[in-house]
Amino acid sequence: MRTRYHKFFYSAKAVLLAVLLAALLPAVALAQLVNGHFTSQVIPGAGTGGVDQYLVTLQLQADPTGGTFDFGSATLRLFFDPLVLSIPSNPGINGTLTAGTDYDFLNYNGFIPPNSFYSNTVTRPQQNELSVNMVLSTPNNGVPLPTNMTNIINIKFDIAGAPTAPLAAGGLAWHTDPPNETEIFLEDNLTRVPNGTFGGDDTLPVELTTFDAKMVGETAVLTWVTASETNNAGFAVEYRDGADETFDWTQVAYVEGRGTTTEAQSYSHRMDGLEPGRHLFRLKQVDFDGAFEYTPEVELYNDLPDGFLLSDAYPNPFNPQTRFNLQLQVAQQVKVAVYNLLGRQVMLLHDGTLAARTPHAFTFDAANLPSGLYLYRVSGETFNATRTAMLLK
Repeated sequence: MRTRYHKFFYSAKAVLLAVLLAALLPAVALAQLVNGHFTSQVIPGAGTGGVDQYLVTLQLQADPTGGTFDFGSATLRLFFDPLVLSIPSNPGINGTLTAGTDYDFLNYNGFIPPNSFYSNTVTRPQQNELSVNMVLSTPNNGVPLPTNMTNIINIKFDIAGAPTAPLAAGGLAWHTDPPNETEIFLEDNLTRVPNGTFGGDDTLPVELTTFDAKMVGETAVLTWVTASETNNAGFAVEYRDGADETFDWTQVAYVEGRGTTTEAQSYSHRMDGLEPGRHLFRLKQVDFDGAFEYTPEVELYNDLPDGFLLSDAYPNPFNPQTRFNLQLQVAQQVKVAVYNLLGRQVMLLHDGTLAARTPHAFTFDAANLPSGLYLYRVSGETFNATRTAMLLK
């Protein structure tokens, strides 16, 4: 079975601006500055209704000459041309954008959203304007801002103009001319931090035109093509078992790049011995200076020879919880239950329809059950299977 995803990445000439709402307190004279930056890319077909998506990543950095420091809140404003770019949820003036659909706050300094943010919203104060408003951690308890550029948020635009319209006409820009400055405060959420340099990355180092994946027997065959390359050291091929979304990405190969070239280049990698089920791949493109960009993931599905795949429980033995996964070749009604050795059902985990070709995770919580051997049984329209798990208290 072949699953094919075409991912196109183009650079868009764009300038991002940050605008001051109204200063809550006069600016204080601090040696420390906050710098802003952005990267952008076009992802064909990823927008609403299959239109192309323009993905913008906003970044902040403590000026390296001043070292890290804690900051508590920020307001960033972004201008755009609504005739070229549109917001997927289409909020009106003074409307609030929808998390996940229009934007994603990103992992910040080791914290995982939403825990790293006391509050965060993106609003639309004007037809051609967005406002990113955030308070980091809890009030009066800021988060260290590193000296490297740190991803803060992804903003997703649909490309509303003609596909041939240059994205530079999208009107995205930072604005740092006084009195329109970025509004950023220290951890007390009162002491204002001066602006440093705000700019944008207009050129992606590699223009990736295709990234395909297909199954050949039990072997995954990955192929990708670049239209041009600048300072490209190579590609790290990363893999994740799609049976469990908690698994981490693992580098399985490294393919050297072609450095700098304006000619199309083709690459491939094979990964043997894939078990039945869902598998995910992505590329990490690395520059010679160490900078890198990830491609969106591609998904492969290796057919299940028995029509289903039931994992062993983990951990096993366990106390008091264990977990297992189930994948199906076709959607069907499934009952998932746990029994003791007397054949008595002690817990019903699911009874209803389960979708095909997606991992279904189940947790057996035996906090109120005695130690012993238990059987978890799945019964579908086309199969039955039983595994065991040992509870030791």
